[in-house]
Parts: sequence; structure tokens; C-alpha cells
Amino acid sequence: MPTVRLNGLQKIYPGKGKNPPVEAVKKIDLEIQDREFMVLVGPSGCGKSTTLRMIAGLEEVNDGTIAIDDYIVNELPPKDRDIAMVFQNYALYPHMTVFENIAFGLKLRKFPKTEIQNRVEEAARNLGIEDLLNRRPKALSGGQRQRVAVGRAIVRKPKIFLFDEPLSNLDAKTRAFTRMEISKLHSRLDATMIYVTHDQIEAMTMGDRICVMNDGEIMQTADPLELYNKPANLFVAGFIGSPSMNFINGRVKRKDGKVLLCEIGTSENVMQIELGPRLSSLAESHVGKELILGIRPENLIISPGKTQAGNGVDLEIEVIEPMGNETLLYLSNGVTSVTARAASDSQLNIGEQLKVGFDLGNAHLFDPTTELSLS
Repeated sequence: MPTVRLNGLQKIYPGKGKNPPVEAVKKIDLEIQDREFMVLVGPSGCGKSTTLRMIAGLEEVNDGTIAIDDYIVNELPPKDRDIAMVFQNYALYPHMTVFENIAFGLKLRKFPKTEIQNRVEEAARNLGIEDLLNRRPKALSGGQRQRVAVGRAIVRKPKIFLFDEPLSNLDAKTRAFTRMEISKLHSRLDATMIYVTHDQIEAMTMGDRICVMNDGEIMQTADPLELYNKPANLFVAGFIGSPSMNFINGRVKRKDGKVLLCEIGTSENVMQIELGPRLSSLAESHVGKELILGIRPENLIISPGKTQAGNGVDLEIEVIEPMGNETLLYLSNGVTSVTARAASDSQLNIGEQLKVGFDLGNAHLFDPTTELSLS
């Protein structure tokens, strides 16, 4: 039985002055299973934090319902929803010690002193902050403050934990460590967690399932590998993965019994890509029409020199980015630009011509009008 169910959830912010109302969340449906780690991910302004705040009761719902354990909670105040929320800015009381910050919610609920002591110490052990309990927030690092904020949530032992971009204020090293700690905490607590982020690396590494949002709508909900390997549309394909998927605009043609995607551009720069059996079966009903080929950087096969006839395409290196464990190449023929991965010890130079082949086993075709994947 789902722990959280959103049905037709909508949020509209009224317009100000001459500005029209803004529909921040557009009648979305989503189910979060019991003990699941669900991540809401998308660009800034896509409606993910607004959705989280409606679940928490911090934003009014304009339409639709929020059900927790099949009980509709739209009219319940936040304190009665049995939810704990961790905010981006930590929201710690500067005049209180770490112990007092973590214990504050329990004291408001008039828990016995012994239980407060036991719960705070247990949370501190889980988070590795036992030696910080007598310090004040100003004496803590950003990562330590965030763990205190998480501790304040877990001592309440709520049904659901909500995280609103909790790592965005941390440096890269601390963010990676804290990301791992939250994932370990989910396993230890065996609790339902809903986590909001704009960082797709956080989403891919933490979520049991990921809900990708854009412009107030849900684009796709799936486990990380399915999102990466089977994106439902152009937005998900371009948003999930770093570097992003390459997109090549072309027109489908049939030549000598083969189905080709011919790049749309000037006649001297047209690349022709033989689609192979799987993609050809998807594209053959679109002969004469435009489609978009999506292919990830790791599926471009590069080698020095120019191609022979019918053997890949010629592209020039425009930018080289050494990443340590690999090198990213930004390639172009003057019409289309793509990104490829190369070995870290590749001896390549800007301006060099490469022949580039396409491993189409994991490639995708998208309809440019609907932006949906053909598969």
C-alpha cells in the first residue's frame, strides 16, 4: 500500500499587478511506496519544492489530494501529518547547543527527559556527531550543521522524511560525504524519504526511484537505470546523464535497402547515419520526415584521421576537457556538435579531424513535434 499518493495535485500562485497567475504544479499524479527513497529532480522553477511543501502542509493545495496511508491530509496542519522536513538552510537556533537543537521538537511535544536524552544520543550516534552535542551552530562546519538538521528530524521518528535540497550549500567533497550518509541513514531507519534536488548526480546515486519534473509536470518516474537507458522524452534524455546525451536532427531516407538518418544542414556538411536493424524498424514509417537521434557520449567511437566512404562521419575537435580518469571531446562539422568520451591518455589536439562511428545499440529516436521517444 503506498505511503504517499498524490492525485491531480495542483498549485497556482496568484498574479501580481499585470502578471498573470502562475501554475507551478499542473495536476500531477504520483505514488511513493512505503520505505521508498523517492527523489524529485528537475531544473529550478520546475515545481519540485512546491510539491514537497504541499506534502508537508506548508503550501495550500489548489486542487487534487494528498493521501498518507490512504488518509487525505489536505486540511491537516503540518504538525499533525507526522512528517519531518530538512531544509536547505539548516534552520538551526544559533543560541542553542546541538543537543538543544535536536531535542527542541521533542520538548515542544513534552516528551519525558529520559526519552529525549535517549533519542538525541541515538540520533547523534547514527550521524556521527556525538562529540558535537555541546557546541553551538556557529562552531560547526556546513556539513556538521546539515547533520544536526537531519538529527532534529530523525529524533521525532516520523512516518515520512522530506528533504528540500539539503546539500546545495555544501562544497563538493562535503556534499559527496553527506549524500552517502543520508543513503546509509535511509537503510538504517528503513523509512520513507522524499528528496528534492536539481542535481541529477544526487538523484541517480540516492533514489530508489526518480521523478523527473519540468515546468510543473512529471516527465517520467522510474528507477535510475531505466531513466538513463530508456528516457521517455527529449527532456529526460537531455537532463539525465553527464555529459548530456547528444542530439542529431535529421531526415529519414531509404537508400539501397537501408534506412538512413541524414543530417539537416548545408549540402557539403550532411552526415548520413545508417540506423541499423532496431532503429530502422522504428524509423521506417517516418521516411521523408524529420526525427532526432539521441546518443550518449560513451557510444561515439572515435579514431584519428578521416573516414572512408560509408564508414562513420568526419568531425573536428573544437574543445578538449581533461577530466583525470577520461577526456571529453567536443566535436563539430560546422552544423552539428556532439560530445564524446576518450581515454585520459589520448594524444589529441584542437582542430584535429577524427572519424566518428556510432554504436547504436543504446541510441534513441525522438519525434521532434511531440518530443517523445519512438521506443
